Amino acid sequence: MPAPQNPFAPELFNAASYKTFTNPHVSPGAVEINQTRVLRDGEMETKGLSAPPGGDIDWASMKINLEPSLRESVSASDCRRLWLALAIPLWLVSIITPSVAQEPGAATSAAQHRQEGVRYLQKREAQKALEHFRAAAQIEPQDAESRFFIGAILCDSGQAEAAIPELQKAIELNRKLHLGHYYLALAFDRTGRTAEAIVEYQEALRLKPEFQDARYALSAACWKQGDLDGAIRLLQEIISVNPGFAEARFNLALGLKQKGALDEAINELQVVIRSQPTLARSYLALGQALAEKSKMAEAVEALQRAVELAPGDPEYRYNLGIALKQKDDLPAAEKEFREALKQNPGFTPARRALGLALRQKGELPAAIVELRAAVADRPDDAEARHNLGTALFKLNDLDAAISELSQATRLDPRLSEARVNLAQALRKAGRAEEARKEMEESQRIMAQKANAGRALVLSESAVHRLKAGDLKTAIAELREAVSLDPESPGAYFLLASTLRQSSADPVEVTKTLRRVLELNPRHAPAHHQLGIALESQGKRLEAMAEFRIAVELAPGFIEARHALGKAAMEIKDWETAAAQFRGVIAWEPKDAAAHHQLSRALRALGQTEEAEGELRAAQQLNPSLKAP
Repeated sequence: MPAPQNPFAPELFNAASYKTFTNPHVSPGAVEINQTRVLRDGEMETKGLSAPPGGDIDWASMKINLEPSLRESVSASDCRRLWLALAIPLWLVSIITPSVAQEPGAATSAAQHRQEGVRYLQKREAQKALEHFRAAAQIEPQDAESRFFIGAILCDSGQAEAAIPELQKAIELNRKLHLGHYYLALAFDRTGRTAEAIVEYQEALRLKPEFQDARYALSAACWKQGDLDGAIRLLQEIISVNPGFAEARFNLALGLKQKGALDEAINELQVVIRSQPTLARSYLALGQALAEKSKMAEAVEALQRAVELAPGDPEYRYNLGIALKQKDDLPAAEKEFREALKQNPGFTPARRALGLALRQKGELPAAIVELRAAVADRPDDAEARHNLGTALFKLNDLDAAISELSQATRLDPRLSEARVNLAQALRKAGRAEEARKEMEESQRIMAQKANAGRALVLSESAVHRLKAGDLKTAIAELREAVSLDPESPGAYFLLASTLRQSSADPVEVTKTLRRVLELNPRHAPAHHQLGIALESQGKRLEAMAEFRIAVELAPGFIEARHALGKAAMEIKDWETAAAQFRGVIAWEPKDAAAHHQLSRALRALGQTEEAEGELRAAQQLNPSLKAP
């Protein structure tokens, strides 16, 4: 059953990148650090001077924070952002100068180029820095540091595609360089390769679990990939470390709101507003959430505050108008819609809403003018054509009404209200047979919707039966639910899960899960459970394919990663196993079993040193684990 239409403006979150409050173009990753030495294994050694938390880099004296920190807002320009981002891994002159006298000929020249590259970075001359790092890499092709700087500069200067091979080479030369993985992830992200970006963000986190910038960027990538649960989890982890990071809390609230956890979303938005009382978007999101809870007086109050803070934004006025209309204050709603259209005449939702408000007031000719304009702007908007058709019908313009209502039903065949109104218009026009057919179709659709509602009630009852341990009754109710609503992936998935819990025939479980995936191919838990069912039937390769899809759809789905990693171990696919257990550790650094399995896979791949490190980590977490 389709979700009811939300009259409020679309979701605020931009999946491509989280928006900061003061500069919508800033991507995650701009942090302040100490004077830092990057060691050969990729770790950082602090030798810095203190500065106020959250303060900016003073490039004249190179005084930088002691601690990396995420900031609530970023006021820097895009140009300045380049230098903040490049400051993350800065090899300073202090680590290069001592090596110059110790290296012979060509090596000294490469070191000098690196030194010059750093000096030009400090002077904010990226192109000259890039030339020197390229010269160093040409002299020393195995120079991971210069390769990294080349890739980082290219990435931050908008040449992400060119940055990728340089960063890949840097990582090949030094797999432990977490900043290399992070910048490679940024480059993948900026070229639309989200799945690959997620792998690299995870590796950066595995190598450096406290690296919050990677965690924040990973949350954005998971959201973009459709893993809302994973994004929410990461945002909650970030806030637990930095409760004052308002931007992350704001995005968390949007995620909770999207999941339907309105009370939690409202609580988070109220926390944001207490710390940042002049952020209009927070009041807008709060007003929307309150309206969804039918708390219209509070919603109007929040949206009025949003309009006060951003009086020139038509989206804010439109949302306020919708809330006022739902509060039955039509004159005030009409005023806000007109003001929104004055600010942006092409804002079609406001024009459609104005037309509806005028129709509700009985001002039909004026309503038709606005609704015709809305349809002209969005000819594929079924609801707008339906609204226009009903207004024309009330003015007895039957031919025009029939035309609009017919187009509305073609655009949205399940719009039963439009079919009822179309039937009435056809009957009044003397077209009785056509009217009868439309009425029959509308009755069929309404019966389907009623069945879907009944199926939802049965599914909810089945959940209670399951909690009480009554599997037999739960299965019976779920079978009835899917017969009433055969288009509900949720009911089918719940049935499959219950069948599996009752030790039903794996073939029936498999068939039910395949039906879920016919209805929703992006249902990650269904792919995971299908993999388990196939594995129980000895179909390991098919099972692995399903586990793999589950992980791609939901990178934070730890059970699916474990399942894929374990299956890969059994067929000695060590690369896949290592990749999955690395992914588990990125999300769950204290997962002893994942460290232990990764140790086994790495040993099989001949990476003995890293394997020993993973074994030590596993045994620290669980001393009972033995060497493979």
